Amino acid sequence: ARDEAQTTLETVAGTEGADQEVVDEALRKMTELAELSVKEVELENIIASKGFIDCVVYLSDDSATVTVATDVGLSSASVAKITDVIINETNLKASQLRVVEIG
Repeated sequence: ARDEAQTTLETVAGTEGADQEVVDEALRKMTELAELSVKEVELENIIASKGFIDCVVYLSDDSATVTVATDVGLSSASVAKITDVIINETNLKASQLRVVEIG
């Protein structure tokens, strides 16, 4: 979905004769999407360094979802480690975080 949004924004920004305000807003949103993507990769790397190698982080303005692949399940201590990373590296609260285990 994010890739589709990015493509749409690029089309809007590159449309000849488009209103400058529309172009500026599209460029702003493209920058926000790029920043979210970079932050997601940073968080994935930090979480991986804590021992959760196979994880994916998805951020939105007001929430985060962390999906972790595990064969043994996630203990409450593991969820606490992941939660700590997200809280310390974003402006989100624990109530805005969802940790999903797949195995």
